[in-house]
Amino acid sequence: MDNLKIKLKAAKMALEGKRLRMVFARQAKYKKHEGTYREIPPDHKLRVEMDKTLADEMATKGMLLYLQDKPRPVDELAELLNISADDVVGYFKKLEKKGLVESDRLVGH
Repeated sequence: MDNLKIKLKAAKMALEGKRLRMVFARQAKYKKHEGTYREIPPDHKLRVEMDKTLADEMATKGMLLYLQDKPRPVDELAELLNISADDVVGYFKKLEKKGLVESDRLVGH
């Protein structure tokens, strides 16, 4: 699968996942609480939370897709996902802990 297709599929998976829905649900709670409207945090705070969640989801879903074909080195995944090598290892450990990847799929960590 080429890089663009993987990124598009990762975006689709991220948008269909529950983490982004949870962010939206938290935002809705800010707007209405027990029949009254609460103070809404500034837009930039909501946007920061959404951006971080989306970036995390894109990285983890993309990593899963890239590792389906073959084991890959940390540096290659970092370049493909446009994240640091440390982030690759961190995301990989989370995926491994959840049982979504085998430890032999990441080379050089």
